[in-house]
Amino acid sequence: MPAKSVPAVGQKGHLVVDQYLEAAEDLPGLVGYAYDRALRGVHLDRLLKAGHVGLVGTHRTNGEPSDRYHGIETHHSADGEHRDIEIHLVGGAPHIRTFDVNGDDLLQPLRRHRLNKRLNKATDTYRMFAEYEVEDSTGRSDGYVRLRLDQTAKDESAAYNRPEHLRAFPEADPIFTALQKPLRASAESANRTIDDQHPGVRLRHFGFEKSHLSMLAWQAYRNGQVEAIFSPDMIVGSEVDCRLKQTA
Repeated sequence: MPAKSVPAVGQKGHLVVDQYLEAAEDLPGLVGYAYDRALRGVHLDRLLKAGHVGLVGTHRTNGEPSDRYHGIETHHSADGEHRDIEIHLVGGAPHIRTFDVNGDDLLQPLRRHRLNKRLNKATDTYRMFAEYEVEDSTGRSDGYVRLRLDQTAKDESAAYNRPEHLRAFPEADPIFTALQKPLRASAESANRTIDDQHPGVRLRHFGFEKSHLSMLAWQAYRNGQVEAIFSPDMIVGSEVDCRLKQTA
C-alpha cells in the first residue's frame, strides 16, 4: 500500500477534530468532546461551528489561570433596560468588573444559565451562545448577558481569538470536573497501557493488516470497559446539565 506522510505537529489538533466530527456523524447523541490543552482556539472554534462543545482547559501562566479582558457586552436587565458591562475572563469563565466604595475593582463571576445554538442555513454552521445570570448588589437575579462562544468576523478584524480564552464549561465548572477529568484520565491510562505493552515502540505483529486488526480489537475492548463504567443514566444526565437547546 502507498506510504502515508506523517502530519506536522501543528496539525495534531485538526486531526483530532477531524476524527471526532467523523464519529459524530454516526453518533448523533454526542454534544461535547473532552481533550487536553493541545486543542487551541482554532480547533475549538471548528467544534463550536459544528454544534459541539470542547471540554478543554485554558493555558496557564506560571501555574495561574488565564486572566484576560474580553470587552463590553450588553446586560439585558430585569427592568427591560439595556446596559453596557465590562467582561473579564478568568480561567475561561466570564466575570463582571465592578468597583467598591474605595474605587478598587472587583471581578464578580457569572453563573451560566443555558447554552443555545442556532443553525446558519447559508453556511451550514452553528452560532453558539451562552447566557449568564446577572445579580444586583443584593444578590438577586437582574436579567442576563449573552456571550457568543465561537469566533466572529468582528473578532477576526480585531485579532481576538475568542475560543482560546472563553469556555462554555471552564475548569472550575462542576460539569468540567465531573466529565473532563475522569474521561481524560481514562484516555491517558489507555495510551500508557499500549506503550507499556509494546516495548521499544514496536507492535507485536508484522504487517499493516495484522497490526491494524490488533489495534481495533484493543479499542473494542476499551470501549466495552467505558460502556460498563459509564452508565446511560450518566450520559443522559450530562446532556441535560449542558442544556444545549437548538433554535431555528
